[in-house]
Amino acid sequence: PITGKTYTAESRELTVKIAEEVTIEGKQALSRKANANMTFNLAEYGVTEITKFTVADIEIANTDYTFAEGVLTLASNKIATNGNVDVVINATTENGTLIATAKAVVADYTIGTVAELNAFGSYCASYGEATQTAYTYVVLTDNVDYNNGVFSDVYTGGYFYGVFDGQGYTISNVKVKNSFFVGVKGNNNTTQQSIVKNVSFVNLVKHTSNGGGLLTNELTNAVIDNVYISGVVEQYTNATACGAICNNANYATVKNCVVEVDYKAATAGTMPGLMGSCTANEMKIDNVFVVSSNASNNLITTNNGATITNSKVYATADAFKAEVTAVPNGFSAEYWEMKDGMLVFKTK
Repeated sequence: PITGKTYTAESRELTVKIAEEVTIEGKQALSRKANANMTFNLAEYGVTEITKFTVADIEIANTDYTFAEGVLTLASNKIATNGNVDVVINATTENGTLIATAKAVVADYTIGTVAELNAFGSYCASYGEATQTAYTYVVLTDNVDYNNGVFSDVYTGGYFYGVFDGQGYTISNVKVKNSFFVGVKGNNNTTQQSIVKNVSFVNLVKHTSNGGGLLTNELTNAVIDNVYISGVVEQYTNATACGAICNNANYATVKNCVVEVDYKAATAGTMPGLMGSCTANEMKIDNVFVVSSNASNNLITTNNGATITNSKVYATADAFKAEVTAVPNGFSAEYWEMKDGMLVFKTK
């Protein structure tokens, strides 16, 4: 036995720190032109302090965001990256630490409604017949049904300069007077090309005799990639001033595209499969398939030396299916598939 000493037992409360990891559901679409903010409500996690905040692997300075009453806010104009971005938030909470991850898409214009498409068209039109001076990044965030409205009444002029990324979505039921884009032009003084990619246009209708292709009038220093078009040319000027993609092309590439076009009142075999004319200046067409019962076998009416590979005009869908029996190399499996024996753009 122990004698001669007194011992006191002290009770201490044990605090357990919790390291929590969460995924914030949904994807925020942030348009710089609409002054949109990236906002995360972290109050439910008991966040007391943001220790690190990264967007697209770039750490955001604490002077560029605000954190108040559990809400983290970042203005879209503080994000330099375009397109889909990963967001990681490291924070201190009342009970430990938190790592929250999220998805977002950032662009100058995000388009998921008719109103947002019109805002983009008005922006292009504000330049008149001039090319935009700022390289503009545009993404679709949802399918847009234009309900047979006339987009040319909004987009009345102005060449598009930038990237138009459909992200696999579809713009449908659109009427145009000349073309969907008045023009798609890169910067002739630099290597910065304009790009239209990963998008489907369904029931695109050219309803006046003005010159221009279904997609664009002029295609210069630009790329069209992973694009599907189905449409009707109800009226046209002549075979060299019209086309499913464009009227005229120069320093351009069209690749990995499927086009189904009907030239109304056209004499079979007289209209171009793809475009009216082009120059020999580095014009390339690769992996482009056109289905049209009244187009000629030529992709270009007046071909001044374009390089054409693995591309063809088919008079019927059956003829196309007989030759193209699998997704060709070059076509992105993210956007294309074989369905009922036909190469088609996937629907979202």
